[in-house]
Amino acid sequence: MVVGFIFILIFAGYIILLNHSKAYGQDTINYSETSEQTKIDMSESVMKNLHQCYRVDNGEFVLHRSCNSYDECIERINVISGWIVDLAVEHDFDPWLLAAIAFYESNWNPFAVSKRNARGILQINPRHHLASKSKFIHNRNYRIKCKNEPGNCQKEVVVMALKHLEEDLVECNNNLEQALTMYNTGHCVVKDPKSKRFGFKRSYVNKIYAIRNNLKASTANVPACCDQDRSGPQIPVNLF
Repeated sequence: MVVGFIFILIFAGYIILLNHSKAYGQDTINYSETSEQTKIDMSESVMKNLHQCYRVDNGEFVLHRSCNSYDECIERINVISGWIVDLAVEHDFDPWLLAAIAFYESNWNPFAVSKRNARGILQINPRHHLASKSKFIHNRNYRIKCKNEPGNCQKEVVVMALKHLEEDLVECNNNLEQALTMYNTGHCVVKDPKSKRFGFKRSYVNKIYAIRNNLKASTANVPACCDQDRSGPQIPVNLF
């Protein structure tokens, strides 16, 4: 009787944990078995959701101001999607969650720079120990050369971000919400401004999960905004 009751409690706890993980984007799909299709889906989804289209001098649309042409942006997205999927699978991390972090942090712009000089699509803080030897983070001339490279040298940024998250998970006792909070703030828990209680940063974590689920649910052959005649800056802005 007692053994049966304990078994029921354990099983119920497993179901609750499984539902919680699915709700927050950590489903149980084996991405190593579907990685090639995941790359295609991710590229299409990112292209659809990157709605910032701008005109350049020749009248063509580009997906982001840091691209010189539409084709350059497409190539960038395809290359970076491949890196994100391959490296995330290698590190046993959800590639869609990593893509969502990149979307929130930089809008997939490799040359985005934060107020604290964080750089890359995943906004690596230059003072983090993992960034100490990074050429992309610390070398301006190298970043300029990366402008002409497929994927804009973001493979090292993706690797740093995954190692960062692995360290955060260890530091935060394998709690994903707290690890995401640490990635964003440097701390596993922060004080909620409303409840005054300490916990994971709900505003950041919930946005990451929402973007992750939206990206995974969205696929399209071309970006929606590039079917329209939009006005905007005539010359792309390159951020170095």
